[in-house]
Amino acid sequence: MTDHPTSHATDSSLDPAWNDSLWPYAALVGVLAGLFRPVVVEVTALLGISYGDAAPLLPTDASLWWVIHLAYGFVFAAAFAVAVWHSPLRTYAVNPVTGALLGVGYGALLWAVNVALVWNVLLADLVWVATAPPSAFQLEPIVGHLGYGLLVGALYPVVRRLATK
Repeated sequence: MTDHPTSHATDSSLDPAWNDSLWPYAALVGVLAGLFRPVVVEVTALLGISYGDAAPLLPTDASLWWVIHLAYGFVFAAAFAVAVWHSPLRTYAVNPVTGALLGVGYGALLWAVNVALVWNVLLADLVWVATAPPSAFQLEPIVGHLGYGLLVGALYPVVRRLATK
């Protein structure tokens, strides 16, 4: 690549968010945080206190469900890192406490878009042909997405700090 001012490789308006956000580290945090919802669902189902649409306990279905949620966790945490690394959110994204608050907001956004809108409105006729779609307002999906966001938001500043030492 050249260092010509019009080259995209040196365009300072594009590079900082992608490079400085350290999104690959956030994506790994997202995989860890992505374990939150499947673990909570499995544990509560095994204890008989399931409070939402529990994952199927059959090995093939459960395995696919876990893989899908971990992949979502990877992608959504990388997007979180890029989004919060833009100012004015950057000052909040460097502290685990304020990062956690940003993360809870992000988890709420993920729930609203993915569960309430995409799964229950846009994909309802395609995905839920054999059964009715789960209610978007069940406690488990809301808690799962808020917990995911909390973990991503709190852990992202920690891994950023470790990665830049």
